[in-house]
Amino acid sequence: MNRVPALLFAVLPLGNLADAESLRIVPTEGTFFALDVEKTKLWAGRKHVFHFSRYRGEIENSSVVFTVETGSLTCKDDWVKPGQIKDIEKAAFGLLEPAKYPEIRFVSTRVVPGGVEGSLTIRDVTRPIAIGVKDYEGAAKVKLSDFGLKPPSSALGFAIGTKDEMTVRFKLKAERVQAPAARSK
Repeated sequence: MNRVPALLFAVLPLGNLADAESLRIVPTEGTFFALDVEKTKLWAGRKHVFHFSRYRGEIENSSVVFTVETGSLTCKDDWVKPGQIKDIEKAAFGLLEPAKYPEIRFVSTRVVPGGVEGSLTIRDVTRPIAIGVKDYEGAAKVKLSDFGLKPPSSALGFAIGTKDEMTVRFKLKAERVQAPAARSK
């Protein structure tokens, strides 16, 4: 049985998604795209929080394309020593390999009641996904192993680990794309 993971992808209210207008999603004040990676074993209950500063989306004629630049990741942890942030980011970049796989991408295939369906691509592995649309905020669980990725471990792998499942969180804003002005003759 082909399992389609559910993702709450809150780009805009569904009623607007079906409109035949062009909308654009870009980072603006008060918006974010984040990834929470929970720890296991001795660090159970803690999580690494990563924010992506560069992302973009387009919505046109009920079609959604959303792209995150993997190289724009920064660790926002407030529970580790400042010197550890670079090591945590290095491990995340090692997993994402931004030089080889610069983007994570979602492409819708159809609008359905309450959302959209499409495909999510991470490191050239594409999986089907169903996305509920509700307002402008959302969260989702995504398994690393579904995309052929192994959760990172530390030098103390027997005592500290990382869950296979991560949480994607976001608050986005869509703005209308202005049609080019008509040229006068």
